[in-house]
Parts: sequence; C-alpha cells; structure tokens
Amino acid sequence: MKKLLIFLMVALLLGTVGAANRFGDTYHEIQITDENGTVVDDITALYIYLADTTTNATIYMDKERQNTITIPMTEATTNTTLVDGVVHWWGPDSYDFSMTNGESVGPRTNSGHRARSSAEGTIQFPSYLQTMSTTAWLDAQSITMGTGADWVINGGFVADTLSFTPASDNSAFNIGTSGTSKNSDFNVYVGTLLGLKVDAGDPSLTWDGGAALLNHDSNFNVGINTGTSTGLTSIGSATAGGFAVDTTAGITINADDSYALTVSAGAVTIAAAGATTGDVTVTAADVMSFISADTKLFNGAVAETWIVEGTTDDHEATIVFTDPTADVTWTFPVAAADTFAVMASTLATNAPEIANSVTGGTNQLIFEGTLDAFETILTAEDATADATVTLPDDTGSLTYIAEGGTANLANAGAVPLTDAVVLWSSTGADAGTLADGTSAGQIITVIVVSQAGGACTLTPASVTGCGYATVVFTAVGESATFMYVDSTIGWMCIGTAGVTTQPLLTQ
Repeated sequence: MKKLLIFLMVALLLGTVGAANRFGDTYHEIQITDENGTVVDDITALYIYLADTTTNATIYMDKERQNTITIPMTEATTNTTLVDGVVHWWGPDSYDFSMTNGESVGPRTNSGHRARSSAEGTIQFPSYLQTMSTTAWLDAQSITMGTGADWVINGGFVADTLSFTPASDNSAFNIGTSGTSKNSDFNVYVGTLLGLKVDAGDPSLTWDGGAALLNHDSNFNVGINTGTSTGLTSIGSATAGGFAVDTTAGITINADDSYALTVSAGAVTIAAAGATTGDVTVTAADVMSFISADTKLFNGAVAETWIVEGTTDDHEATIVFTDPTADVTWTFPVAAADTFAVMASTLATNAPEIANSVTGGTNQLIFEGTLDAFETILTAEDATADATVTLPDDTGSLTYIAEGGTANLANAGAVPLTDAVVLWSSTGADAGTLADGTSAGQIITVIVVSQAGGACTLTPASVTGCGYATVVFTAVGESATFMYVDSTIGWMCIGTAGVTTQPLLTQ
C-alpha cells in the first residue's frame, strides 16, 4: 500500500497562491504524492472543511465566486478541480480537510484538525501515511520516532519478533492519556481467545491465556496488593484447581482481622518436609480454636508429645501419648458447667484392665492390683447432704463396715458377707458358718432376731490366736461383732451384746 504524503504546492507559475480576491478568498492548490514523490492519481474524494471542524466549507473554482465547488470533490463531478491527485480552489485562507483513496479504509484526516493556510507554503503531512497492514518490510528494518531516537521499532531482526526500544532507561510506553477520557483497553489474544486484557474502564488486569508465571527464573520481589492499596485480593474460585505454595524460606501471614482457611471437601495438610526436620508453629495471642465436624487426627512418633509452655520460661507441661497397640478411646462426658481436673497417676499405662491401675467407675474408685477378674472397689454412697470422710495422719490398716444395709440368715447356713448387719432367724439348734472376709478390716455384726428350737452356733472359718472357736447364741437379742484380719488369723470377735444374756465364746 502506498504511503501517502500531502504537499501544499506553491503555484509559482500561476502567481496566485496566497493572493486574496475582493471577497477575502485565497487561492489554494494541493498535490498528493507518495513517499517517492510520484503523483497519487487514485484519490476518490476530497473534503474541505472550515478550520478546526468537520463542517464543509464553501469553496469556488474562480476568484469571482461564479462557480461553487461541490463537497466532496471527486473526478466524476462536473464542477471538480480534482484531477490526477491535484486540486485547487478559492476560499477561506484557514481550512481543514480529509481525503479517501481506493486503498485506504475510511478517510484520512488532517492530524488534530489543525487549521491549515496557504501561507504555510509546501506542507508535508506524515499523519497521512497509510496503515502498515499490507506494507512489507525487508529484513532488519526499523522505524525511528523522535528527533533523539526516543523510540525505535525494529522488525525483521529476529524472526517473528517486533521490538520497541527506547533511547534510555525508565522511558514510558503509554496507551491512552492519563487524566483524560482518551484511554483504551489493551488486549492480547492467545489462540482464538482473549488472553491478556488491561481494562481501561475498570481498570483491571485479566490473564486467561494459560499458565501465569510471576518472577519466573529471576530474583525480584513480587508484590500483590501492596503499598497503600486497600482492595480485596482474591486467589481462586469455587471451580479453581489446586493451589500450591512451594518455598525454601518461611511463609508469613499477617492479618489485622480474622484469618479463615476453609476447605469444603478434601483435606488440609500442614507438614514439615521431613520426619525429623522442619517445625510448624501456630501462634495466637489469646484463643486458638480447632473446629472440625468429626475427627482431629494427630500422627507422630512412637510417643506423641505435647508441650504446653504457659509463661515463657524454663518450665513446661508435657503430655505424652504412648503409641497404642490397639484402638484406645478417652471419653470426656457431658457434665455440668464447671472446671475439672484430670486424675494423675504415676502408672504410665494407667487405664481400666491394666495391672496396678487406679481408675474411676460410677461414683467409684477401682483398684486393679493383679490383672484378673477381681478388683477392690471403693464406692461412696449418694449423699443426701454434704459428708466428709477424713483419713487420719497415721500408718496402718483401716477398719470398715461392710456395705451398710442388712442381710437375713434363715436357719442354718453361711453368713452373707455383703452387708454390715446380718439378722439371724433360727427355728432350732441351727449351725451357721462365717467364711473369710473380702478384705482386711471388714466388720460384720450378727444379731439373733428369732429363736424357737434351742441354741444356734456360729463357726468362723479361721480364728487362729483369737481365743475362741465358736460363738453360741441362746436368746433373742444376742449379738456379736467380728473384724476380719486375714486368711491366717481370720475373724476377731471385737464385741458382744445381749438383752438378757450375752453370747458364749467357746474354745
């Protein structure tokens, strides 16, 4: 495509250029040539405007205004002066214009609509260069803009490369004008889709052309929403793929307000790179909340250790979870609002069904001892008022009364060991037995409440060194109280009583 150059030709031969008629009109003559000076003869239309406007001017073929020229001028009109790219007319000295030829797309207009004058002599209009869409450049061609080579556009130096090179560092490459409405979107298409968009109306930067790499293979800092920015920074969406952060240095998140990490499905994993390297630190100034719909899983070494610092000093509280060999469940029951403490034990494996463990039951303390089917259970009865049991400051075995209720013994048989008081009803000379107690210090009282057929005799299982072998009851109201020592000594008789007579201890 031709690069059109417009020259205002001074008609020296005519001697009329710049001369004014009695109406104040001035003679004008324009010839249109290409960059080689060859006349362009395919101009199809030429508009002459009033200066600084796009309003058609009134122009004439002669200085006496006998022949008005029709706007636009074309070679096909009868009153035209446009012949082979040359045009002349009489009219106002200051004017504006545009033209169209067969190769251009739309009219080419006087740059900035600056007023032109015949007094300017020969004028070249670089803004009338045709578009470069069909202009072929040879290899290693360039366009230099600015008298000091402000910018150089290079094409053909490297295959498929167009470069814009400024004359010095820190030059500005602007699209649109700052502070005015003369701005424009900047679009880069990738394939058939819009890849990069700088939106002048938003303004915003959108990239949708594939992978986006920031600071790739370089050593510069990358800032997003930094400086004085107060806008929202969003990364990802409800349909976004995975998000990976990989760094050889630390990651810091500073938030003046709440910080939320939400995962609607899948898992959240925060892990050090190796089994023995790297620490994960989560710090809160006050309350740290862990919220999940189901299970919180802590995987660690054979012994999982939790350390609670409290005040920053040389002392910490350490909790160790021994690696279980089977599923173990620790249950914190629903309880009334209060403050509770965990019962400590020097037995590292303290738990139900563990040898030598001390655990809790329903209002009970359970002592396991040897791991078998038998335990010593210490139970406190449901109190109807505040009750205090005081252990003395002394060493030795405690004496106790078997369970506080009463049991019945009818006729002959074994005295029950489950209650503190046994009521014996006898219809004859019945024989009763008292087996070894359940534990040292057990106390039982046997009371005869009925007797119809003679004396009844009670024989304890062991009475070594106790000074008696049997106890004979001869009347209603007689009673004897026994305390169990052990399986060798057996039951000591620590007291007898009667309404009319006392029980008889025999050898």
